[in-house]
Amino acid sequence: MYYPTITLVTILLGVLSPALLWAQSYEWKLKKEIKDLKVYFRKSTDSKINELKIETVVNAPVATVVAAIRDVPMQPYWVYHCIEAERLHMVSETENYVYAKIDFPWPMSDRDYVVNSKVWQDTMAHEVVLHLSARPHYIPEKTDVVRIPLMEAVWKFKDLGNGKTKVINHLKSDPAGTMPPWMVNLAIDQGPTRSIHNLKELVKKEKYQKANLAFLKKTKKG
Repeated sequence: MYYPTITLVTILLGVLSPALLWAQSYEWKLKKEIKDLKVYFRKSTDSKINELKIETVVNAPVATVVAAIRDVPMQPYWVYHCIEAERLHMVSETENYVYAKIDFPWPMSDRDYVVNSKVWQDTMAHEVVLHLSARPHYIPEKTDVVRIPLMEAVWKFKDLGNGKTKVINHLKSDPAGTMPPWMVNLAIDQGPTRSIHNLKELVKKEKYQKANLAFLKKTKKG
């Protein structure tokens, strides 16, 4: 049976990877392990759609992983259902505005979004953090495309040594729809897990192997 709302949530969460900026009232529960990914969920304090967390290890240094994720033109090659991505404005080396368009199956309209992207190094936690937050009014809406109004994303990267990076992906979204929340929650991890598997292949490209990010100091192994 085809469930458009499930597809909406799966694609939305696969594209963005939302955050730890909300209340922490419920404990995480392990939902499943998929190869080398651990998928957790917990109830949300402000939505009937579960929050999601994915943990994995990527066989690449922190700088390589961060450089690959921030390579905006390459997003259609690994982000689930992304068909277009461009940098709208570069504020600084660590902050920019990004536009992306997401392919949705007929009869639904394609979606697009604009996010403010910031990356920084948390020296106390010895990790790098990438935060995305929606800016739906940054550019005018486009014809026949639905602008996603609300989303947030946080990626965390910690050096494990030996060229490996621990990646933690926190996800939260509550798109409008008519499907029961319990049904949406069944498929909530599909998009994010596919995106992360694609990312693991992307970091193998030679252009990321010797990435040198000026803002990134050597992190303590965790």
